[in-house]
Amino acid sequence: MFHVERQGAIDIIAGAAALNHETAESLSTAVDQCITTGQPMIVFDMSGIPLIDSRGLETLLDLQESLEDMCGLLKLAAPTSLCDDALRVTGVGSRFEIHDDVRSAVGSFLR
Repeated sequence: MFHVERQGAIDIIAGAAALNHETAESLSTAVDQCITTGQPMIVFDMSGIPLIDSRGLETLLDLQESLEDMCGLLKLAAPTSLCDDALRVTGVGSRFEIHDDVRSAVGSFLR
């Protein structure tokens, strides 16, 4: 469902399915793969995610909290319009650094 690609020290997680109760565990599994590298720096590429529901939002918050406990970080990139609306309206987006594209999200780790 979700796959991990590595660019230097940054892991990029991407997928092409709604982030909901059916797929949230798959995202958590992908993040778990990244955690084995030490201090995880992860970009979640949302360009292929057509929709996010309350379970998906909760999963993102849980993952962010877990990563922060490990001195890691989860950044979001290229949310689709419906995902962007959900992040904004619920206030969940304020907990994340959100970038227009994966390239800028990856580059932001270098600043």
